[in-house]
Amino acid sequence: MDPDKHATLSDFSDPQTNTSAAGDNHSRITCTGGCERPINVCLCDTIPTDPIATATTQVVILLDPHERRHKLATVPVLAKCLKNFQTLLGRRLRLGNSPLLDSLYTSAVENPSQSLRTIYLFPGTDTS
Repeated sequence: MDPDKHATLSDFSDPQTNTSAAGDNHSRITCTGGCERPINVCLCDTIPTDPIATATTQVVILLDPHERRHKLATVPVLAKCLKNFQTLLGRRLRLGNSPLLDSLYTSAVENPSQSLRTIYLFPGTDTS
């Protein structure tokens, strides 16, 4: 993984211990085996030893600014699973906000029968 390409991901790691939400003095233990998540939601067994190459597929993640500060954020785990992807910080897909997304949209509109397609995935409205 190119460290410069995903420099923003370094902000996602949580300290080794976090105070529980209840405000007591007990600390939560964070997994040090690779996923860096709280032990009770450890994902180390699901993270591949070698990140998956995505040479023929371009993966772009639109990351909500609030999600990146969430201790159970999924993008840091994805960063450990995929070799090549890009993260864009934002809340909405709008033309003009990202040259990359604009080019994908324009290409899809101008060449509707092309074999390469752009697919947008969104969580459902009932997702919390």
